[in-house]
Amino acid sequence: MDKIILANKTEFEIADGASLGNIQIKAESFDAIKSVTDAFSADNLQEVTFTHNGETSGKYTDLKSDGFTYAPNTDEAGKEDGTYTVTIRLRTKTEMEKALR
Repeated sequence: MDKIILANKTEFEIADGASLGNIQIKAESFDAIKSVTDAFSADNLQEVTFTHNGETSGKYTDLKSDGFTYAPNTDEAGKEDGTYTVTIRLRTKTEMEKALR
């Protein structure tokens, strides 16, 4: 299982094959989308850790959110199941952005 751990220790399960620009998190409801996206605040992006099966697979500092999208998930029949996939895009801050903090 892959996870992302934010600076305040908030953890989310993420889809396999994630990268900074493509982090997919399952939200259990439409209302849960906001709690996912709100967690990716500037303060929480000061230090971000990715883990795979409990082992650290990557650690990053000074990240910035480049936005997010969400889409409803469907079952085998194509019917929406009430859950959503939230895709978060992160990137490393530029030297200018780091200087302006």
